[in-house]
Amino acid sequence: MVVDGGQRAREGNGAATSSWKRCKACGKKGHSMGDCPSITECSHCGNSSHRAKRCTFGSRPSERFLLCTATEPRSGCFWRRFVVPLRRADAHAFDPAAPRQGRADVGLRCASAALFRSQGLRRNTQVCLCFEASGHVMEISGALV
Repeated sequence: MVVDGGQRAREGNGAATSSWKRCKACGKKGHSMGDCPSITECSHCGNSSHRAKRCTFGSRPSERFLLCTATEPRSGCFWRRFVVPLRRADAHAFDPAAPRQGRADVGLRCASAALFRSQGLRRNTQVCLCFEASGHVMEISGALV
């Protein structure tokens, strides 16, 4: 282990560790949760070959939904897909400072209601905002957020 200016140390693999940080996963000092050796699988996709900070889920077109792993209720998890037609909204003229122009704010509220819940994000949900005035479609996938 090589010490860098007293604050950081480098391990044999070149990764910087901190002597003052405390991991939120295991409670030990010297590393953060993203580098915790006790975490054995990705918290995003569940794969055991990598951790969340190295997750590439969503890079392929077939990867758009993450199904939940809950056992209760007994019914299986399902994909939720919402298509929101915005008849007057134009993707070229959209201004984030004035979302009410063309009523794009309605689409943004629909996306927010579909994707977010009180305890977090619905990873099995996809929202398509159709800007009909310009012919554009914006796809928002909960698995990729």
